[in-house]
Amino acid sequence: NQKNENSKNVFAAFYFTKELQSIFDNDVKQIIEELGLTYIRVSSSTTDTNTTINDDIIGKIKSSKIVIADFSGQRNSVYFEAGLAMGLTIPVIWTCRKDEVANLSFDTRQYPHILWETKEELKEKLKNRIKAIS
Repeated sequence: NQKNENSKNVFAAFYFTKELQSIFDNDVKQIIEELGLTYIRVSSSTTDTNTTINDDIIGKIKSSKIVIADFSGQRNSVYFEAGLAMGLTIPVIWTCRKDEVANLSFDTRQYPHILWETKEELKEKLKNRIKAIS
Protein backbone atom coordinates (compact mmCIF):
# COMPACT_ATOMS: atom_id res chain seq x y z
CA ASN A 1 0.00 0.00 0.00
CA GLN A 2 1.69 3.17 -1.21
CA LYS A 3 1.74 6.15 1.14
CA ASN A 4 -0.48 9.02 -0.05
CA GLU A 5 -1.78 6.89 -2.90
CA ASN A 6 -4.79 9.19 -3.31
CA SER A 7 -2.63 12.31 -3.47
CA LYS A 8 -2.11 13.97 -6.85
CA ASN A 9 0.99 15.88 -5.71
CA VAL A 10 4.41 15.26 -7.24
CA PHE A 11 7.09 17.22 -5.39
CA ALA A 12 10.15 18.29 -7.41
CA ALA A 13 13.49 18.95 -5.70
CA PHE A 14 16.33 20.32 -7.83
CA TYR A 15 19.10 22.92 -7.98
CA PHE A 16 17.48 26.26 -8.92
CA THR A 17 19.71 27.22 -11.82
CA LYS A 18 18.00 29.08 -14.67
CA GLU A 19 18.32 26.03 -16.91
CA LEU A 20 16.99 23.45 -14.43
CA GLN A 21 14.23 25.79 -13.29
CA SER A 22 13.11 26.14 -16.90
CA ILE A 23 13.22 22.37 -17.50
CA PHE A 24 11.32 21.53 -14.31
CA ASP A 25 8.84 24.44 -14.24
CA ASN A 26 7.93 23.93 -17.90
CA ASP A 27 8.78 20.48 -19.28
CA VAL A 28 8.58 18.30 -16.17
CA LYS A 29 5.49 20.18 -14.97
CA GLN A 30 3.86 19.52 -18.36
CA ILE A 31 4.30 15.74 -18.23
CA ILE A 32 3.17 15.59 -14.59
CA GLU A 33 0.00 17.50 -15.48
CA GLU A 34 -0.56 15.32 -18.59
CA LEU A 35 -0.64 12.35 -16.21
CA GLY A 36 -3.38 14.04 -14.17
CA LEU A 37 -1.07 14.93 -11.29
CA THR A 38 -0.09 18.24 -9.67
CA TYR A 39 3.43 19.68 -9.92
CA ILE A 40 4.70 21.02 -6.59
CA ARG A 41 7.95 22.77 -5.80
CA VAL A 42 9.02 25.15 -3.08
CA SER A 43 11.24 28.19 -3.23
CA SER A 44 11.52 31.28 -1.06
CA SER A 45 9.34 33.13 -3.58
CA THR A 46 6.48 30.58 -3.28
CA THR A 47 6.49 30.33 0.51
CA ASP A 48 4.06 32.33 2.66
CA THR A 49 5.97 34.92 4.68
CA ASN A 50 4.49 33.50 7.93
CA THR A 51 5.88 30.02 7.16
CA THR A 52 9.51 29.01 7.19
CA ILE A 53 10.65 27.45 3.93
CA ASN A 54 11.56 24.23 5.77
CA ASP A 55 8.04 23.91 7.20
CA ASP A 56 6.65 24.51 3.72
CA ILE A 57 8.94 21.87 2.19
CA ILE A 58 8.19 19.29 4.89
CA GLY A 59 4.44 19.88 4.64
CA LYS A 60 4.41 19.60 0.86
CA ILE A 61 6.56 16.46 0.83
CA LYS A 62 4.35 14.87 3.51
CA SER A 63 1.32 15.40 1.26
CA SER A 64 2.97 14.11 -1.93
CA LYS A 65 2.45 10.86 -3.79
CA ILE A 66 5.93 10.95 -5.36
CA VAL A 67 9.10 13.03 -4.94
CA ILE A 68 11.37 13.68 -7.92
CA ALA A 69 14.89 14.46 -6.72
CA ASP A 70 17.36 15.70 -9.32
CA PHE A 71 20.97 15.59 -8.13
CA SER A 72 22.48 17.62 -10.98
CA GLY A 73 24.59 20.27 -9.23
CA GLN A 74 24.80 18.34 -5.95
CA ARG A 75 22.56 20.53 -3.78
CA ASN A 76 22.45 19.45 -0.13
CA SER A 77 18.79 20.42 0.06
CA VAL A 78 17.92 17.83 -2.60
CA TYR A 79 19.60 15.11 -0.53
CA PHE A 80 17.60 16.31 2.50
CA GLU A 81 14.30 16.29 0.61
CA ALA A 82 14.91 12.81 -0.87
CA GLY A 83 15.90 11.48 2.55
CA LEU A 84 12.81 12.96 4.17
CA ALA A 85 10.58 11.35 1.53
CA MET A 86 12.30 7.98 2.03
CA GLY A 87 11.79 8.24 5.78
CA LEU A 88 8.10 8.89 5.17
CA THR A 89 7.97 5.92 2.73
CA ILE A 90 7.08 8.19 -0.19
CA PRO A 91 8.55 6.90 -3.47
CA VAL A 92 11.54 8.89 -4.71
CA ILE A 93 12.41 9.14 -8.39
CA TRP A 94 16.18 9.76 -8.47
CA THR A 95 17.44 11.74 -11.48
CA CYS A 96 20.80 13.19 -12.47
CA ARG A 97 22.41 14.64 -15.55
CA LYS A 98 24.50 11.89 -17.12
CA ASP A 99 27.71 13.94 -17.05
CA GLU A 100 27.40 14.46 -13.27
CA VAL A 101 26.82 10.86 -12.17
CA ALA A 102 30.41 10.54 -10.88
CA ASN A 103 29.63 13.35 -8.40
CA LEU A 104 26.76 11.51 -6.71
CA SER A 105 27.22 10.85 -3.02
CA PHE A 106 28.36 7.27 -2.36
CA ASP A 107 25.37 6.59 -0.09
CA THR A 108 22.78 7.47 -2.73
CA ARG A 109 24.60 6.22 -5.83
CA GLN A 110 23.14 2.76 -5.17
CA TYR A 111 19.61 3.94 -5.99
CA PRO A 112 18.46 3.65 -9.60
CA HIS A 113 18.88 7.11 -11.07
CA ILE A 114 17.30 8.25 -14.30
CA LEU A 115 20.33 9.56 -16.14
CA TRP A 116 19.56 12.21 -18.74
CA GLU A 117 21.27 14.47 -21.24
CA THR A 118 18.37 16.39 -22.81
CA LYS A 119 15.09 17.67 -21.41
CA GLU A 120 13.26 15.45 -23.92
CA GLU A 121 15.05 12.38 -22.56
CA LEU A 122 14.28 13.43 -18.96
CA LYS A 123 10.60 13.97 -19.81
CA GLU A 124 10.21 10.59 -21.49
CA LYS A 125 11.99 8.64 -18.76
CA LEU A 126 10.13 10.48 -15.99
CA LYS A 127 6.79 9.89 -17.67
CA ASN A 128 7.47 6.15 -17.84
CA ARG A 129 8.68 5.95 -14.22
CA ILE A 130 5.74 7.99 -12.87
CA LYS A 131 3.29 5.78 -14.77
CA ALA A 132 4.99 2.68 -13.37
CA ILE A 133 4.69 3.76 -9.73
CA SER A 134 1.49 5.83 -9.64
